Amino acid sequence: MTLLSVVLGIAIGLTPLRVGEVALAVLAGQLAIGWSNDWLDARRDAEVGRLDKPVATGRFGCRPCERRSSW
Repeated sequence: MTLLSVVLGIAIGLTPLRVGEVALAVLAGQLAIGWSNDWLDARRDAEVGRLDKPVATGRFGCRPCERRSSW
């Protein structure tokens, strides 16, 4: 999605600064959504034994996800 927003920004003639701003905004949104998803699903992921989820396995705590997802 971030790459697509950069490509579309360039295609419509945005300045390099504006393209960078758009990319950072999209990236921040993606990160916040991902972190909030990990935070909200942590208990369920742990119950089903998801080893690919660092919050569910305890390698990464819920609190940082909770804080970061509230940007």
